[in-house]
Amino acid sequence: MSVGNIVGSNIFNTLMIVGCSALLYPIVVSKGTIAKDIPLSVLASVVLPALAMDSLISAADGTDILSRGDGIALLGFFAIFMAYSFSIAKSGAQDGTADDAAVPAMSTVRIILYLLLGLAGLIGGGELFVKGATGIARSLGVSDAVIGLTLVAGGTSLPELATSIIAARKGQSAMAIGNVVGSNLFNIFWILGCCAVIAPLPIGGIAWTDFAVLFGASVLFWLFSRSGRHITRLEGLLLCCCYVGYLAWLIYNL
Repeated sequence: MSVGNIVGSNIFNTLMIVGCSALLYPIVVSKGTIAKDIPLSVLASVVLPALAMDSLISAADGTDILSRGDGIALLGFFAIFMAYSFSIAKSGAQDGTADDAAVPAMSTVRIILYLLLGLAGLIGGGELFVKGATGIARSLGVSDAVIGLTLVAGGTSLPELATSIIAARKGQSAMAIGNVVGSNLFNIFWILGCCAVIAPLPIGGIAWTDFAVLFGASVLFWLFSRSGRHITRLEGLLLCCCYVGYLAWLIYNL
């Protein structure tokens, strides 16, 4: 379920969150995001299956697993990503996208209060959603892998969905896209890296098809971003349809 949650969450982020955000409010994508950030997300979708599918190259028993060594490798990629992000922030490099709408000033106390209340709501709501959805799915005999790829992944990604839609509505396209790309990179490099270092993670029911959808979604996101440096409503609709098709495939193969 751990691996399925990450793979499914990244697929949901890329197809549904970007798709829904663009469907409601077309998203402008900066040159820097197209040239550097989204390609990193594509790279993550390649690195994960390359490390996970050990049975193709070395596992004698045919067991696919994320080992502690794989976890360390993922954390190494995360360190590189964070070093790059901090270097960009430190230098103050900007793309000049003119997409940053004015943000009303708030006091520090109010900002901290909003963050704490929002965090509490996210944790509490996510916990309730995941427990309820998992209980229903298991009562129907659905495997942990499918639960992770669908219900748990969607539930844990709902905050990103709300954030990206609100950001796009307010003209904060950079935040809407950065929310998705950052979440995808953190999921694979940091979360799976830490989990694998703590205890090796069997891949279980996650198939090559799921990894292929993850990679295809990342590439499609990149291609749509490159077409005129914005994601249109039609492209957003296509992304959403791709996710619905993926869900239909999962349900068909239960």
